[in-house]
Amino acid sequence: MWDFHCSWQNSPEAIERNAESFRWFGVFDEKNIAGYCIIDPISGDIPQLAIARAYRRQRIGFILLREAIRHNQYGSVQVINTEATCEAITAFLESAGIPLKGTQYEMMRRV
Repeated sequence: MWDFHCSWQNSPEAIERNAESFRWFGVFDEKNIAGYCIIDPISGDIPQLAIARAYRRQRIGFILLREAIRHNQYGSVQVINTEATCEAITAFLESAGIPLKGTQYEMMRRV
């Protein structure tokens, strides 16, 4: 379902350790999860948003974002730590009215 791996602070394990801080939303068909979105309603941060490939371009992402925004208590929402090279998420977010505002660098040293 993911086009890229979450950063460590937004990994499923990190979210689960603080689950009470987040709201989770999902769209399901009879047997499968079509997509989901997780938001921290206090900060407006959306650390995870994913739609299964077979369900993309069916407005599921827009439905999930709308529901997340409805539960948001902050003045804005931010989809955080997306992969800069992932054109699909960037194009989707821009079409949803969430333009790219900044980038983040990851520094690595091989040993």
